[in-house]
Amino acid sequence: MCCESAFVKFLDAAVSTGNSIGVEYNEPRTRKASRRLDELWANEATVTGRDHLRTFFYTSLDLMTTALIDRYGSQTLPLLKSVTTAHSPELCKADELLTLASFYKGDIRMKHLREEYSLMVRSLQQSSEPVKGL
Repeated sequence: MCCESAFVKFLDAAVSTGNSIGVEYNEPRTRKASRRLDELWANEATVTGRDHLRTFFYTSLDLMTTALIDRYGSQTLPLLKSVTTAHSPELCKADELLTLASFYKGDIRMKHLREEYSLMVRSLQQSSEPVKGL
């Protein structure tokens, strides 16, 4: 598996952190099923504590990945990227402004938005330049 090395690093870090605070990791004792209850007791697959931790690790990783994809998916991510047009206005970001404005369709008139944004950017650039001759 491609993430097996990540799991090994995670487990080593967890064990060393546990040892540093005085908590030791011991493999849980595996219990066998009684021969009277199970005829195929010799073929039983035993699951170690490390296997339980591996399952927990991959389940957690999958849950985090799914949550991040849901949170910053195809609908939200373009909106978040376009917020920079208001934070640091530049003329080259005018197209991103239209994405941001589409979120506020009823509040913003799209007809003159690009022109008003370019006027705002130019006035901000002129106000940041020092006045010469005074």
